[in-house]
Amino acid sequence: MFSRTSSTQQKAIKEFRDITNTSEKVATEYLKNTKYNVQEAIDAYYNDGGNKGVSTISNEMKTTFEKYKEIGLREESGGDESLDAIQGDGLLELLNDLAIDPTSISAFVFCWKMNMKVAFTLTRDEWNSGLNDYHCTTFSQLKQKMPQWTAELKNETSFRQFYTFVFDYSKEEGSRSLPVDVAVPTWKVVLLGRYKYLDQWCEFIEKEFNKAIPKDLWTQFLEFTKLYTDLSRYEDDGAWPSAIDSFVDYMKEKGLVKK
Repeated sequence: MFSRTSSTQQKAIKEFRDITNTSEKVATEYLKNTKYNVQEAIDAYYNDGGNKGVSTISNEMKTTFEKYKEIGLREESGGDESLDAIQGDGLLELLNDLAIDPTSISAFVFCWKMNMKVAFTLTRDEWNSGLNDYHCTTFSQLKQKMPQWTAELKNETSFRQFYTFVFDYSKEEGSRSLPVDVAVPTWKVVLLGRYKYLDQWCEFIEKEFNKAIPKDLWTQFLEFTKLYTDLSRYEDDGAWPSAIDSFVDYMKEKGLVKK
């Protein structure tokens, strides 16, 4: 999840949106540029033409949101009625109808593109902002975006952004790390086919490391996989997290890397 805004910033965002009828994303962008001076942000917005990010959600997509929101609020689904969001079973149903396997990397890609801040929870603001950003006025148009979005992961910069998002999205609110039972299956999905020692790494994390994964280790591991496809070249120079040093030692002890 992303860093939380303060109550003062949230108030400024609401005031900006009430006046300009824009998405939370647009409001935050203008307010950040003016250090949360609401009047300056509004002036800047209208100086830019006053139409950037205005909500233009079609009736079809408004109805679509309500449909999946209701599924998430069914008694057996256990959704939080205080949230204006598609939750739990509603999100799973949405993914299925978009022809997205909920256990695949494409599910994370969808959450990334919708800029979701809380796992399994797609708010109305996030839905509206995403639809506006990608000019989707029909469900069919949204469905057609998925191959394009998934293809973006071929770009290294885009993949790094996506990979960082996945950590923030997957951890619990207020936490700075991922528990092992979340990190390992997540790695297995997002790095599938990208690192030849992925299975050994996950085994090491579960059996030897067995501690929550901080963001530094999560991000550094990706860089490590790109620099050291041949672990026999690895040198413990103090630049990497100790877990990575220990992993290389683990691989040597198992005879999978030359000592």
